[in-house]
Amino acid sequence: VDYFKVDLAAGSRYEFKTQTLGAGMDSRLYVYQTDGVTLIPDGYNDDARGVTPFTLASRVPDVAANFFTPTAAGTYYLKVEHFS
Repeated sequence: VDYFKVDLAAGSRYEFKTQTLGAGMDSRLYVYQTDGVTLIPDGYNDDARGVTPFTLASRVPDVAANFFTPTAAGTYYLKVEHFS
């Protein structure tokens, strides 16, 4: 499990994703609010949807056409783990 913190600006659009996974890798991605506990809306993903070709990489939000736009600036938290 790896944890990251990112400073985000209010009103900006963001996407978070894993990519270039090695053989046998399958990631899960979580994005948490500034409290470090509450998931953002649609803040969990196992396998990204709408990505061609299909991949076991993760993306939040999980649909390629969508983005996360925070209403408040601050430090948000990400967790990446291997799905087994």
